[in-house]
Amino acid sequence: MTRDRAATRSSVAVVATTIFMSVATAAPDDDPFLIPGQLSARAIYKQCEKSRSNAEKANCLDRIEQRLRIDLKGKIAKKLIEIDAIADVPPTPSELSGKDTAARWRRDFLAAQTAWEAYNARQCQNVVDYDYYGGNSGGISATACNIRHVVARINEITE
Repeated sequence: MTRDRAATRSSVAVVATTIFMSVATAAPDDDPFLIPGQLSARAIYKQCEKSRSNAEKANCLDRIEQRLRIDLKGKIAKKLIEIDAIADVPPTPSELSGKDTAARWRRDFLAAQTAWEAYNARQCQNVVDYDYYGGNSGGISATACNIRHVVARINEITE
């Protein structure tokens, strides 16, 4: 076998393995720590399974991501109302209460949300930039990454 033929076979094997792994890991298992009533990324992905083309699947996932982001904004607003409500409760050592506690919790929650947003944006863009080098599946994979992260964040906020 010539050196060129061996290199070609090796390249084909790497591409085949990469394609298999991306298909095998495209829909990761649900979080084993989900509690009843929490969102499941797997169930959400199934809404787009019947898409006939990559364009249809991309559009389906984009619509889902938009709805999830709206839901996330609502959950954040609800959490902030919950946090603000403890400011009116007289402080006690055994429960979350008082203006100081509410102010610290609000500050920490918003800092965590800002950090999460930065992480999500960078991590999911890395899928496109480095894992797929901007290839055809990069957009779908980045959207799937965003969906997984937003679902996890919604579940965290509503625990």
